[in-house]
Amino acid sequence: MSTSIYLSGATGFIGGSILTALLQTKKYSITALVRSEEKAKALNDIGVKTVIGSLDDFDIIEEQAYRADLVLTSANCDHLGEAKAVVAGLRRKLKDTGKKALLLQTSGTSILNDDSNGEFEGKDIYRDTDTEKVNAIPATNPHRHVDTYLIDNSADFDLAIIAPPLIYGEGTGPKGISNLHSVQIPTVIRQGLKNGAIQQVGQGKHYWSSVHVKDLADMYVIVAEHLLARDLKTLGREGYFFAETGEFQWADMYNHLAKYLHKIGALKTDKVQSVTTDDEFLKAYGSLDVKVGLSHNSRSRAEKGRALGWKPTHKSSDVFTDAEREARIIAKQLGYIQ
Repeated sequence: MSTSIYLSGATGFIGGSILTALLQTKKYSITALVRSEEKAKALNDIGVKTVIGSLDDFDIIEEQAYRADLVLTSANCDHLGEAKAVVAGLRRKLKDTGKKALLLQTSGTSILNDDSNGEFEGKDIYRDTDTEKVNAIPATNPHRHVDTYLIDNSADFDLAIIAPPLIYGEGTGPKGISNLHSVQIPTVIRQGLKNGAIQQVGQGKHYWSSVHVKDLADMYVIVAEHLLARDLKTLGREGYFFAETGEFQWADMYNHLAKYLHKIGALKTDKVQSVTTDDEFLKAYGSLDVKVGLSHNSRSRAEKGRALGWKPTHKSSDVFTDAEREARIIAKQLGYIQ
């Protein structure tokens, strides 16, 4: 019988790309949590089993976590309810079988954010091999409330956490039902087009690490394989994996987008406008919820994945090339160019 994986977020940008990468191995029987019959049918047609529900359906998630050889979450790294349901299922499995279950959790490098607001280059660079430094991150930082809950309960299961940085590239999930676009750069593009100029946070001195979505999906497959082989040396509190192929300074990205959108005729100016206060950010971006991914430093190094054999194929500068692809697509969709 093939190894079973329960996957949440299977039609999302990250989860859909993970799903495709897992299916390409032809090693796994995958069950995905979906919200609709339409998505269930589409996934069934490509050989994926499904259960219909949401992240609030404790009993469904608990049962799927209990049944699977590996649980892989990629839907919402801030949803504590999902985490509690998964832990309940994994704990029941340990009680019934005497064998630790396996969890591969998705977090994100917003956990590393400082309070720069675009005004300074952060000097803290976090390596996933530096367990003490990573776990010293305040529990109040984004995503950490779920991460720390899982870590605190991981005596009952084997836990690895992949924390991606800014992700770029076209998602590879099943066409027609999957989100193919990331969040951060497309948000800057859409709001810049709406406002008539790219909106830079502060002086744009802050840095973010980045990764192509295909390289990220490959890392999930590698870490999952090692979890299932039970040969990962770092688990639980030591279980963080970062995933990056370089970093960029946001001022460079803001200016690159402004110049490119002006070049293709989508913006009348190639100059950026600076926003510094929360009120200015709210006016420019429509919500403070997205500020965490656009305003602060988040610098990570993926040493553990590379040690396992992860070999990303994209280089650091590719994030700028792909930003042009996204900019053209969005500008055309919104009617700013033909």
